[in-house]
Amino acid sequence: MMLRSVIVFFFFISIACTSIKSNQQMIITVELDVFNGRPNPTWTLKTEESVKPINMLKSLPPVDNTPTEDGLGYRGFVLSIHPEVMDSKGMVKDLPTSIRIFQGVIFMGGDKTTSYRDIHNIEKKLIIQAKQKGYSSIVDNI
Repeated sequence: MMLRSVIVFFFFISIACTSIKSNQQMIITVELDVFNGRPNPTWTLKTEESVKPINMLKSLPPVDNTPTEDGLGYRGFVLSIHPEVMDSKGMVKDLPTSIRIFQGVIFMGGDKTTSYRDIHNIEKKLIIQAKQKGYSSIVDNI
């Protein structure tokens, strides 16, 4: 199953078009924000898996209408970039340490005032990855 996950998801985690120096450690934790009162499913993207998503989060068009969360159930994915790869301002290549992706919108930072269109379908790719990680019963209801 692991080999299939790597092959199917290769286009998402490819390191062919990297702007991150090869000697840096890039680690992202992905959280499927779906539960209330119990831990959400999480998994980690290692350096080679993190390059493409980081590059996709740059140069996105802004969005005017942002979706609202009802507080229960699916609230998207939260990408947390680990602090050991941050610069002195807490940024990785001009990105915040916490990024939420929900209903086709990418929220940069915790205040949700800076939002962009998910033109690369990152949310859909994360749903596929969640299924590959064994969370099909959760994401099939999204």
